[in-house]
Amino acid sequence: MFKGHNNIAEHIDLSMIERLPFDYADTTQMDAITEHFRDLGIPVPDYPRDGACVYRIGKDKLPEWAIGIKNMFPEIKEPKTLNFIKIMPGRFIAPHVDRLRDYDPNLKPVRINLFLQDRLFGHYFEMDGETWMDYKKGDYIKIPFGTAHVVANLGYEPRYTAQISGYTS
Repeated sequence: MFKGHNNIAEHIDLSMIERLPFDYADTTQMDAITEHFRDLGIPVPDYPRDGACVYRIGKDKLPEWAIGIKNMFPEIKEPKTLNFIKIMPGRFIAPHVDRLRDYDPNLKPVRINLFLQDRLFGHYFEMDGETWMDYKKGDYIKIPFGTAHVVANLGYEPRYTAQISGYTS
């Protein structure tokens, strides 16, 4: 698991993130999840209603201060995308493999998951059978495409991250 830290995230405070206009997304309907289970040859579990859901915000609704987050990682080449993810208590994103359908298959895609707060009780990240239970605000992880991972919020407070996707040379 490739981990790092970027101090630029320190200027982002929780009140800035809480004001973002997040949209609801039922992740059980996402191709990354349904295709992952199909690839494994098992049915998608019958998750509780609204259990596997997140709130996200994409490029069309990002405030000016958020745009600079994409530039925190110069090793990621354009086209880059930035999404903010909010997972409420009791919610999760089921095991999945990231899939970027609108990207050039001749390039090497990469996704970075940037933690926007210190890990709180019940906030969970697992990839390749390894959990990260002591992350701090500004820490990040590179998620190689084709690698299964899962995130959950089994705690008391919302879990906020940013995802930066693009290509490496």
